[in-house]
Amino acid sequence: MLRSTHVSWGAVNSTLSWVAKVASGKTAQVGGITAVSAGMARAMTMGMSKASGQMINSLMGSRNYFVLAETAEERTNQNTHANLVRLASAYRTCGHAAARLDPLGLSVVPREDIPELDPAHYGLEVEGAAGEQVVSTLGLVFMPDGAGGFKSEATVKDVVAHLQAAFTGDIGAELHVPDAVERRWLTERVEAMAGGTQPAALVDASKRTELAKLLVESEGFDNFMQKKFAFVKRYGLEGAEAMLVALEGMFEASTANSISDMTIVMPHRGRLNFLTGLLKTDPALIFGKLKGKSEIPEGIRGSGDVLSHLAVSTDLPYAGGARVESGSELHVSLIHNPSHLEHANPVALGKVRSRQRELGPSAMCLMLHGDAAFAGQGVIQESFMMSSLPSYSTAGTVHLIVNNQLGFTASHADYRSSRYSSDVGKVVCTPVLHVNGENPEAVYAASQLAVDFRAKFHRDIIVDMVAYRRRGHNELDEPAFTQPLMYEAIRKRESLPKMYSAKLADEGVADPEIITASAAAAEAKLEERLAAAESPDYTPPANHLGGKWAEFKQTDDATVPVETGVSLETLRAIGKASVSPRMKKLDAGDGLDWATAESLAWGSLLADGYDVRISGQDVGRGTFSHRHVYLYDQGSSSRVVPLNDIGVDGQGTLHIANSSLSEMAVLGFEYGFAMDDPKTLVMWEAQFGDFANGAQTIFDQFIASGEQKWLRQNGLVTMLPHGFDGAGPEHSSARIERFLQLCDGDIKCTSKDPNMFVINPTTPANYFHALRRQMVRDFRKPLIIISPKTLLRLRECTSSLTDMAEGTAFQPVFDDVSIEDKAAVDRVLLCSGKIYYDLVKRRDEAGLTDSTAIIRLEELHPFPLDAMASILDSYSRADNYVWVQEEPANNGAWRYVDPRLRQIISSRKHLSYAGRPPMAAVAVAHAATHKAEIEAFMSKAFAL
Repeated sequence: MLRSTHVSWGAVNSTLSWVAKVASGKTAQVGGITAVSAGMARAMTMGMSKASGQMINSLMGSRNYFVLAETAEERTNQNTHANLVRLASAYRTCGHAAARLDPLGLSVVPREDIPELDPAHYGLEVEGAAGEQVVSTLGLVFMPDGAGGFKSEATVKDVVAHLQAAFTGDIGAELHVPDAVERRWLTERVEAMAGGTQPAALVDASKRTELAKLLVESEGFDNFMQKKFAFVKRYGLEGAEAMLVALEGMFEASTANSISDMTIVMPHRGRLNFLTGLLKTDPALIFGKLKGKSEIPEGIRGSGDVLSHLAVSTDLPYAGGARVESGSELHVSLIHNPSHLEHANPVALGKVRSRQRELGPSAMCLMLHGDAAFAGQGVIQESFMMSSLPSYSTAGTVHLIVNNQLGFTASHADYRSSRYSSDVGKVVCTPVLHVNGENPEAVYAASQLAVDFRAKFHRDIIVDMVAYRRRGHNELDEPAFTQPLMYEAIRKRESLPKMYSAKLADEGVADPEIITASAAAAEAKLEERLAAAESPDYTPPANHLGGKWAEFKQTDDATVPVETGVSLETLRAIGKASVSPRMKKLDAGDGLDWATAESLAWGSLLADGYDVRISGQDVGRGTFSHRHVYLYDQGSSSRVVPLNDIGVDGQGTLHIANSSLSEMAVLGFEYGFAMDDPKTLVMWEAQFGDFANGAQTIFDQFIASGEQKWLRQNGLVTMLPHGFDGAGPEHSSARIERFLQLCDGDIKCTSKDPNMFVINPTTPANYFHALRRQMVRDFRKPLIIISPKTLLRLRECTSSLTDMAEGTAFQPVFDDVSIEDKAAVDRVLLCSGKIYYDLVKRRDEAGLTDSTAIIRLEELHPFPLDAMASILDSYSRADNYVWVQEEPANNGAWRYVDPRLRQIISSRKHLSYAGRPPMAAVAVAHAATHKAEIEAFMSKAFAL
């Protein structure tokens, strides 16, 4: 047997010398096998947590292809029985195509139809004397001997029968992994399961009885719901009850592998069964909602969400690889999900990544999927492509596809082009275990294998459980309209819980009375909890702002100014960690640009003990080559982050998360990271602001509405570079208007608890304060920053250290400090963003510095009505007010600010618009027209 080359997470410290050798390109020996992948070593050494030796990156951050030296005995035996080797390879490669996966028997490929699976194809005879020939199995197959090992020899006939059972039974394995160690390990485990054909070898009698109870109780829950709430869309689990068997197996295997923390994301199908069953959620919460009550306790602001989006965080009774009567070694969080299928997946990954900073790979992500969504949603591939990146790996995810063989009511031929819905996982060589959902023992064993694989190799793996859906997409739907043959077969079929219970009774494994009594007890509990939910005294539990969030609150007034300044001494000390061109400006105390202010904000937060994570493509450098928070050795390409060594005890860590070229999955990941940890400033920067439209679902379903629906606060900062510079329709606009439309502030600005903040800062100091404000408050809100492009290097766009010193804070509106006599002003221009600097230049050129004031709106939402009113009231003689923007009239902030400004500006005074006319393509692509447009709205703004 070849020795495993797996390097365990807990042994990282003892292997760092090996890692260092490999990282330098030197050969290392692990388990007697040569490894030469420097890429893997780099992935291992990046992203180390503050705790010594605790890695947060997958060991498979870069695939490591080992060169295996087989033993001489194996090579000799393989050469002797080359045709058996070819047959075994064929079964391991394509046996899944003939596996008995469809419980309805409608999609079956006979083994005889696949020539590669015919022994005669390789000159092998199974019958007669040739079939009775005894051969050594060394290097050929892994045949269980019934005592926990493998047979050393067997007849040719038995070898063929073993391959047929292992690969064309109720489990079909796709072992398309390039790593020979992983492939051998998987082959051993799959062949040991023998395709689910030997239940007693997979699951002992007592466990089979437990599984029967689980199935019967799930069916009882669905029947209870159908009886009590017949006209509710509950997305029941009938036909796929074995999903709970799979989850039971995964929970047990997790504690056997020292996995103590599991984040789960799943769609609607079977969610209520899961919540009230394995997750032990009080059914009264569900029944209360069905009776018209909210899941949110009285006195807490929130809209709630539909039944199929409910979530829970709980400790489950599993320890040491088994379910236990008391105690727990497994904490499970089922996160909220929107009805936009699969888009909660990267959110779960980000949450797990955050938790792994403390827990390492003992924190794991488990994803449940529907077959149509898994094949159809692009966020699936985006998430897979992040799975081994240094800043995004979560040491492997276990995927469970609950495969109903339908998409709504359409057949798979209509919703995917691939053979299997799981095929998208092949982009990262993810192994797949297809399993018949009517074989509970096979489902249980395959699920445990999946968790074992993830724990050993820190890679993703897929379990594709093929089942069916007894009812329609929901309980009010009739699926037979489009699937007559399938539903004819389903309606003739006994349910899995009944079939399995009867099977165990016939085999003498389980007493039917025990299973019946368990179902009766479960139904009695449902009746009792329904009565409790109907009681006027029932109050749903408050399950928010606990754990890491205990010191935070649901704010009553998010608009209260908060001091965010830092002492000059501290700022200068932090500045010493910056690059030398900025040092002179720091010493002088003025002329500080955008990147310097950003570094000072980060550094000051690090000094306060907060962590900072900024994500995006090539974000360490910055799209506009302005950040350079890394320092690179030009000879070796090694890099350091100076801000991670500012000489402050207990300082936080700055993590630069260069991402894949993805918006949806990456932004979702960062939302999940921020959702888990309120003490980390999490930022995502789009390369250009309009790239945000590639992540619109995350903005709509999570960032803008997550707190109102689910009471989950989130301090994620989104930076969207914006500015009309003559570059054309692409990359000019961050679509400010779309984010303002997502904001929940009313026109009269009476709300003090905004769903998110939207700012368009024009000074480095205000940017500095905005970042610090995110962390020093006792609540968290998402922040959208309309960030600059040309202002990054504009000489006029600088700040002084005193603008960031103690006693200073973010300014939602800037008055025009250049005006000496406000009584002389007859015209007030209002604007937001970089257009301010263009207006100042044009005013100076026109000689209107005394008569025209320019007011900057830095915070768009929540709209600073009082602050704006105070400033405008000070211009008592002004009777012309103009909102000026570089965006077209159907874009930008105009349609948002217009009704709000009219709350302040007297009807006797005139408020007008100066900007580009409405446009479909946002901006023009030729310089002459671009300049002409600017000239036109500038002339209108100044009435020239």
